[in-house]
Amino acid sequence: MDYKIGDLITLECTNLDYEGKGFYKDDNYFYFIDDCLPNEKVICKIRKIKDKLIFLVIEEFITKNPFRTKDTPNFLGSIDFDYVSDEYQSLLCASIIKDQLSKMLKQDITVNESLCDNHTLNYRNKVVFEVLESDTLKLGLYLRNSKKLYKVNDFCLAPANINELLVLLNNSNIHIDYKSLKNIVFRTNTKNEILVTLVSKFEHFKGVKEIVSLLKKNPYIKGITLNISKNSKYILGDTSIILYGENTLEMNLNDHIIYINDRSFFQVNFYLIPKVYDKIKSYIKEGSTVIDAYCGSGSIGFYIASKASSLYLIDENKESIASTIKTYQNNPKLYGNMEIIASDVKDKLQNLDADYLIVDPARDGLSNSVIEIILSKKYNNIIYLSCNIVSLSLNLMKLVSIYDIKEVTPIKLFPNTKSFECLVLLKLK
Repeated sequence: MDYKIGDLITLECTNLDYEGKGFYKDDNYFYFIDDCLPNEKVICKIRKIKDKLIFLVIEEFITKNPFRTKDTPNFLGSIDFDYVSDEYQSLLCASIIKDQLSKMLKQDITVNESLCDNHTLNYRNKVVFEVLESDTLKLGLYLRNSKKLYKVNDFCLAPANINELLVLLNNSNIHIDYKSLKNIVFRTNTKNEILVTLVSKFEHFKGVKEIVSLLKKNPYIKGITLNISKNSKYILGDTSIILYGENTLEMNLNDHIIYINDRSFFQVNFYLIPKVYDKIKSYIKEGSTVIDAYCGSGSIGFYIASKASSLYLIDENKESIASTIKTYQNNPKLYGNMEIIASDVKDKLQNLDADYLIVDPARDGLSNSVIEIILSKKYNNIIYLSCNIVSLSLNLMKLVSIYDIKEVTPIKLFPNTKSFECLVLLKLK
C-alpha cells in the first residue's frame, strides 16, 4: 500500500525504539509513533515518510496503556516522558536497552532492573536556560518538537533555588543585547550554593553589570562567571572570566567533596549518582589497579579510590582536570594512590596496565583507536558507563570478540525524560 503525508492509519504499538518512540512493523513498512506506548491502539496521522520508514503522530486513542498518566507530554521538549508513571518509565528503560543490545549483538542479553530513585522532580544540579529574543532579559526553554523558545518561571526538573533565580531574572526588566548573551547556566549543590555562568559571544555586552549586581545580592551565590562562546555547536567556549566570587562549587558525594567549575563535567542527578557509583565500586576487588578514563571531575575515581592500590584518572578537558587536581589536593592522604593525567585517552592508555578499565565517554562512545588499544591490552575487566545506547551497542559489537558481557544495568538517571544511561560489566574471555 502506498501512503502519503496526512493519511490516517490505525496501529497497535508493540514496543519502543531506542529513542522512546512507539514502534510497529509489517511486511512493508516500519512505523514510528510519537509518544505512543506498548499495547496502545491508536489512530495516527503520517507526518513524514522516508523510504520504508513512516513517522506518525497520535490523533485518537482506541485503547490506552494502563500506565499512561496523561494523553500528551509536557509542552517543553526537555520533559518528554512525563505522561508515563514513574515505575513504568523504569521498566521501559530496561526494555529499550535489552531490545537494542540483543538486536545489535545478535544474542539474548540479560538486563537487570533499572537503577532509579524516588526523586523524579527537582533533581538536576545543572540547568541551562536560553535567552529569549527580547530587549529585556527573559529566560526559557525550547518547546517540544520546535525551535521556538518559551519563557519559563518554574522548571519542574530544577531545584527550588534555581527556579527562584529564574523568576528573579525574568522579572528584573534588565535591558540586554540578546544577540550577544545566549545562555545562563546554573549549577548548585546540596548546600544550596549556586555557580552562575553567563554565556556570551563577547566579553562586553549590554546588561552584564546589572545582572551581576542583582545576582550577587543572593547570599547563596558562590560565583558568577562569563563564558565566551562563539561556536554555535557548543554551549560553552574555552574561556571563562570570573565576574564575582570564585569559579568553584563543592559537590557532596557521600563522604567525598568533589570540586567543580563552570566547565568541568559532573553528573546532573543529585540523588541517583551515589547508587550508580556504589554499583561500580562493588565490581572492583580490593587492592586492584584501576584506570578511570574520561574521568571528568574525577567523581568515579575518588568514589572508588579506597578499593584501588593504584588509580589513574585521565581526561583531556583542562577544566575538568583542574577540578580533579583541586579535589585531590584538598585531601591527598585519602587519595594518595592516585595519578591524574591531562591527556587524550588514546594517547595514554597504550602505556598503562590495570585490572579494571572504567570508561565513561561522551555520547559518541569510544573511538576506533581506543577500542583497538583495549583489544590489544586485554584488560581483565571493563566497566562501561554509557549515555548513548547506540554508540554503546556499536562499541560492544567489537569488544565482545574477546570480552563476555557479565552484567547490564539500566540507569534511569533523568526521570520524566526519554534519556537514560547504561552500566555494563565486561570480563576478558
